Amino acid sequence: MDNIHAHLINYFVDIVEDPHETNELRRKATSITILDPDKNRIEITVFD
Repeated sequence: MDNIHAHLINYFVDIVEDPHETNELRRKATSITILDPDKNRIEITVFD
């Protein structure tokens, strides 16, 4: 997730929530939430 976060910063993507750990479907995951150009929220999740 660190690589994804750094890549998004390099391209000036609007980050709503920095990477944080969550539990989804009984699995550990790390998520980051960004805004697309139309200001829609997009959540990127990486499962561990």
